Amino acid sequence: MSNKKNKHLVLTTVCLVICLFAASNSVCAQVPCGGYEVTAIVQVDECPPLGFPPTLPLGLNEQGWMVGSFRACIFGPNIAWLWTPEDGLVLIPMPPDTNDSTAVDICGSQIVGHHFISDDEFGAKAFLYDHSTKAFTDLGTLPGGIRSEANAINSAGEIVGFWGGGEFLSPQAFIWRDGEMIDLNPDFETLKSDAKDINDNGIVTGWMGSAGFFETVAFIWDAGKVTALPPVPGGSTSEGRAINDLRQVVGHGIVEKDAAIVVRAFLWENNVFTDLGTLPGFDRCAAIDINNSSTVIGECDQSDNPNNDQSYVWNKGVMINLNDLIPEGAGLTIREASAINNSGQIAARAVNADNDTVAVLLTPIKGTLGDLNGDCQVSTVDLLLLFSNWGPCDDCGDCPADLDGNCTVSTTDLLILFSNWG
Repeated sequence: MSNKKNKHLVLTTVCLVICLFAASNSVCAQVPCGGYEVTAIVQVDECPPLGFPPTLPLGLNEQGWMVGSFRACIFGPNIAWLWTPEDGLVLIPMPPDTNDSTAVDICGSQIVGHHFISDDEFGAKAFLYDHSTKAFTDLGTLPGGIRSEANAINSAGEIVGFWGGGEFLSPQAFIWRDGEMIDLNPDFETLKSDAKDINDNGIVTGWMGSAGFFETVAFIWDAGKVTALPPVPGGSTSEGRAINDLRQVVGHGIVEKDAAIVVRAFLWENNVFTDLGTLPGFDRCAAIDINNSSTVIGECDQSDNPNNDQSYVWNKGVMINLNDLIPEGAGLTIREASAINNSGQIAARAVNADNDTVAVLLTPIKGTLGDLNGDCQVSTVDLLLLFSNWGPCDDCGDCPADLDGNCTVSTTDLLILFSNWG
């Protein structure tokens, strides 16, 4: 048997052992043991005498760039912005006749959102802006439409959102690829629909139905094939908000509880719904985004106090309030997490000590060196993982057991692991 097959057999055995340990473990990978570092607080200039306008983050890319909008002088129009670690906050340039704009998502240097090009309140149009080339593209709308909004973009430059026309502006999902907007609504055979997210494989999620949020179900659209997700367990609706490359969908739906209507967050995978639960003291939760490590972010609030919303991070059955994972002296309350990337960074809306709404970027603090399975301790499970990867790394850039970074798992790495035991 080849060394590669031997290594695979050992790794398979180790994984079975890890599963037994994991069954009794309450902390999982991608919920960082050290919590999150607040690496950016984004706020626009004060507008006397009204104070600081709310700065809202909506999208985040793999480089940690955020996009969103702020309301000029609080009561003015929305203005789309981009924040990068190098340049800070910059305004996204718009056509001269734009009087309102919002950036919603970013992939690489490509940003999507919508802008209003007239005083007509229904005149929003979806846009694509490339920060590298400075090229701006108005996506327009389909024949008969008077409005469009873009919700998400993937690494292939495919964009999804909704367009609308007619007297009642019924939203209808679209995908934009190769310079063309394509109507997806005929595939759903419903009056209304909205495409909320698209993964890097071109698979789309969102909602479809006849009367907005109260009569909708989530969907997965894959090259014209539609999979309708049922209402959340015990509920009457479902809405897909995000989909990762593993085809996992997160979202929320309406459930009647104790004669009250509440919203419950879900994860859907392989025809199985998982109720994400709620934070202690809260009865309503929504799921907003998911990354390729199956880490979910969202927010919870109370039906009798909806203004007291709090954000959470969830992974493998564990939901934690983000406010418990940031430094105590940060002077912030995280209200709404809006996006998470595959490095675990989170873009969120927060309120500072002066009650100003700011955008924040949360970056996971790396755990103890030697904690290979992310359970916040160095133990026998990590030792078995290290031994299963003993020898030269197959991929030097992806070899977690190589603790000293020399592309080989050896005695030095073993000593590092033992030095951090516990």
